Amino acid sequence: MSAVSLVSVLVGYVFLNSSFSEEMPAELTLEFCQQTAEQNSKIPSQKQSLHEANQALLSSVNSRYFPQLEFNAQASWLSEVTSLPSLPGLHVTPLSKDQYKFSVEFQQLIYDGNRLSSQKQIQNAAHEIELRQADIVLFQLKTQVLQIFLEILFLEEQKNILKTLKADLALQQKTLQAGLEGGISLKNHVDMLDAEILKTEQNIFEIQANKIASIKVLSEITGKTIPHESAFVIPERNPPLLDTKTKLNRPEIQLYQAQLAQGEAQKKQTLSKALPQLSLHANLAYGRPGFNLLENEFSFFGMVAVRLQVPLTEWWAMSQQKDALSKRQKAIQAQQAEFESVQQRELIRLKEAQEKYEALVLTDDAIIQKRKSIAQRTAQALSNGIVTPNDYISDLNAEKQAMLNQQRHKLLRLQAILTFEHILGGD
Repeated sequence: MSAVSLVSVLVGYVFLNSSFSEEMPAELTLEFCQQTAEQNSKIPSQKQSLHEANQALLSSVNSRYFPQLEFNAQASWLSEVTSLPSLPGLHVTPLSKDQYKFSVEFQQLIYDGNRLSSQKQIQNAAHEIELRQADIVLFQLKTQVLQIFLEILFLEEQKNILKTLKADLALQQKTLQAGLEGGISLKNHVDMLDAEILKTEQNIFEIQANKIASIKVLSEITGKTIPHESAFVIPERNPPLLDTKTKLNRPEIQLYQAQLAQGEAQKKQTLSKALPQLSLHANLAYGRPGFNLLENEFSFFGMVAVRLQVPLTEWWAMSQQKDALSKRQKAIQAQQAEFESVQQRELIRLKEAQEKYEALVLTDDAIIQKRKSIAQRTAQALSNGIVTPNDYISDLNAEKQAMLNQQRHKLLRLQAILTFEHILGGD
């Protein structure tokens, strides 16, 4: 049979054997694919683990506000012990060289110069940095999904246009075949159209294979088996006013802010190290000897004290550390400014691209109509034997190329809009 080739059979085989999953909707949207990819990633569980770890570390810091108890045990042998000279009428039992002490130490923090408070602020800032780093990975994942989704849409449009090309060729081939049987057409002309149909089928098969490869990648990212025959919905966007001055809401910006907040917390911690500390101490012990060195017996003894610690040389070190932290914060601010500048330039480029493709789409319809009229006249001339199949194929390909250009311009316009929105971080 003419125009029926092994390629078309292979295409049909691929369609029939494509996997099907009841979990996936028949029509896939970009938002659904991005949400599914996020759910399939390890990022949500990673953020949950980070949250739990942060709570545990904060609880550990808070526990230092509570009374601290410590048990100590010590056994020692001394080469020499304190002794008194022999005096008339006075006898003191010499101390044993083997000595023992079992004690329970109690300590209650009264004022720590805000050390623990600043330590918690540093921990929260570090936790925020970890969360924002996870969000950046998630943002990159959504970027990848966006690129694959748009690629699938373009491949699908290419395939649809090639199918119309094949249908037009088949119709004209049928006309020439009838003319051949009537002795009007040439066998070479029929064969040329047959060869062009086979070439078109090859292109369709290649495009479908590329689409299936992209779908498999998307399936891997989403963790869902996406049927090859699934319909990918083109996102609808009315001609927007892309405002390049819109404030970015990106995880990278939030990461920079978290790093700056961490620097402020570290400054407070540096200051707290130069402030005095006040604590209450108590000690209850049992051992030999006790506080009374004149009794060489096991006994209980204890002590209660208030301790004040005032750092006298920490102020100079604090000044140096605060200066270093301030310089680091300036470097972070410079990084943020450079990042925002790069994104601003990209937003301007996308806005210009959107306007360019908007203008091109307006003229595509007129070009298609002209090409369609030319191809129709050439088809009629071919039926009458006035032109060759090459002339008809050339004009028909020009018509389909114009249609493909229109779809390409529409998708590139959509890509500019979606990428613009994605860079802003509003999705």
